[in-house]
Amino acid sequence: MDFPVLLGVSDTVYRDFSKDEYRAMSTEQKVHAMIEKSLVSLLDFLSMTRETLKNELTDFISIESASIDKGGYGYSARTAADLGFSGMRTHLIDLGGASVTGAVGQVRSIILADPDSVVLVAGADVPRSSYHVGIVLQRLNEAVIHRELELDNGATLIS
Repeated sequence: MDFPVLLGVSDTVYRDFSKDEYRAMSTEQKVHAMIEKSLVSLLDFLSMTRETLKNELTDFISIESASIDKGGYGYSARTAADLGFSGMRTHLIDLGGASVTGAVGQVRSIILADPDSVVLVAGADVPRSSYHVGIVLQRLNEAVIHRELELDNGATLIS
């Protein structure tokens, strides 16, 4: 039996932008900028052009961003279109803190059903700017992530 191959992973954190650039963006713009920057990094890593990926891509999985209070299938389709991808199956994962793991499970299901599938997973979340939410996120990070290897990155795919 053939097994799916993970070709690459890319993640973007707020520190990848200048402070002025990041502050000037709306929350929705931040989410899009993070996904876009991660896609560019992934394509660079794979030595692939966006056009090549566009021609090979069969499925797009979007991890819903709770921070922009928008969701549903339309969010996933719009995210794919914003990245320049259309004409493929789109899927949406919204499992709170388990969305990345859920997306990996969805990729596995897709590839087991169609071994020729090429799947792109994208998602970004920007913490809402509120003192209370910031403290909760900080406490969560300190409790569950590795102090030396992950704490500097926060609750991200890198972690």
